[in-house]
Parts: sequence; structure tokens; C-alpha cells
Amino acid sequence: MKPLPIGPKAQTIQHWLRANPDEYLFQPREARDRQNSEKRKKRKTPLWPSHVAHQATKRKTKPKRVARERYDRHS
Repeated sequence: MKPLPIGPKAQTIQHWLRANPDEYLFQPREARDRQNSEKRKKRKTPLWPSHVAHQATKRKTKPKRVARERYDRHS
């Protein structure tokens, strides 16, 4: 495949590109993980160890819906 040169404006999106060109650029699983980590950082009160343990017991081992590796037309 012949390399395609891109101009300086288009080069500003390089942070979106991935090392593996076959991977999808936007992945729901990553978006969910990023959103959860941001919410966790913004907590005003500390998360007690008992809360962490309780949340771990509530977590489903086989959830019916899991985040997929890509978005589709129904997303």
C-alpha cells in the first residue's frame, strides 16, 4: 500500500490513531472505562473498603449486555 501524505491540519489527529491500523478508532469499552475512571476521580468522599467489597459482590459474573469492541449503526 502506498503511503498517503497528510497536511499539517490533518496531522493534529494523530493522538486518535492506534498502533494497530486494523483496530477501530472509537471503542465503547474504552469509552465506558474512561468515563468510570473520571467519575471515580471526581468523588468528594473516599470510597471505603467495605463499599468496594459490596460493589464487587454486586458485579455480575456473566452480564447480559457487555460493551462491544466497536460502535455500529444502532449505537
